[in-house]
Amino acid sequence: MVGVIQLSKFAIDMILSCQQLTKLGAFVALLLSACSTTPGRSPFPTPPPPLPAETATPLPSPVAASPSPKPTVPINAYQKGMDKAASATTLARDAQTPEDWKLVITQWERAISFLKSVPRDNPNYPKAQKLLPDYQQQLANARQQAKTNPRQTTTVAQKPSEGGIPLFVTSDNANAIEAMNTLNQKQTEFFNQKKRFASNLAELGSGVVPENPSYSYTTRGDEKQAISTAIAKRDGLPSYTAAVFMVKDGNNNLLLSIVCASQQSSKVAPALPRVDGKQLKCGNGSSSV
Repeated sequence: MVGVIQLSKFAIDMILSCQQLTKLGAFVALLLSACSTTPGRSPFPTPPPPLPAETATPLPSPVAASPSPKPTVPINAYQKGMDKAASATTLARDAQTPEDWKLVITQWERAISFLKSVPRDNPNYPKAQKLLPDYQQQLANARQQAKTNPRQTTTVAQKPSEGGIPLFVTSDNANAIEAMNTLNQKQTEFFNQKKRFASNLAELGSGVVPENPSYSYTTRGDEKQAISTAIAKRDGLPSYTAAVFMVKDGNNNLLLSIVCASQQSSKVAPALPRVDGKQLKCGNGSSSV
C-alpha cells in the first residue's frame, strides 16, 4: 500500500515538472517569436559603441606678433630745403673748379625739390613759394659759374675814394655782397612776421654761416633796425655793413634797406648807415653796392 502511494506521488511530481517545462517552452517560443518579428535586431538594447581613446589635442603654435609699424615721421620739407640751400651757399663761397660748382648745383636742385614738395596745408607753404624764385635764380647762377672760371675777376665794385685803392669784385666779395642782401631780405621777412627783427643768425635762420675762410658774418636786430656785417679775414678784401630800418610813413611802417662796402680793403665793418628822409645813406668811408 505504501508503495502505491509513493508511486502516485512520484507520478504527480512528474506531471507538475512536465507542466513547468511546458510553460517554460511556451515562454521560450514567445521570445523566439519576438526575435523573428525584427530580423537581425536583438530584443535587448544595443550597448553604445565604446568611446574612442582620448588623444591629447596639440596646442596651437604661438603666432609671432607682428612688429607694430613704426610711426612715419613726416619730413619737414621746408627745413630740408633751407638746409640744402645753406649747404649750397657755403659750398659756393669756396668753389674754385667746374666740379665744385656742379656740387653747388646739386644742392640747389635738392633745395628746390624740397620746397616744391611742401604741402599746401603746411604753415610753411607760403614761405616756400616765396623762396622758390630766389633758389631758382641761385641755381641758374651756379650753372653759369660752372661754365666759367669761378675765380675770374668780373668788374670794378666801386670807384676809389680820394687816395683809395680800386676794389674789384671777385668770387669772395661777390659772395659777401650776396650774403648781405640775403640777410637784409631775411630780416625784412622776419619783421613782417614778428614785428621785430631777429637778434642773431640762429634765430633768423637765413642759411648764412657765421664763418668761412674769407669772412665772418653777424646780424642783430630789435624793434627798429637790423644790422648785419661781413668782416674780411684776409688782406685785400673790403668789409660790409648791411641794414634794414623801420621808419614811420604816416600810420604805416616803411622798411628801408641798404648794403655798404668799405671803400678800401678793411678788416673793420663800415660805419652804420643813416636815415635821410625815406632813404638810407652809407656812413663815411663806405659806399652802397
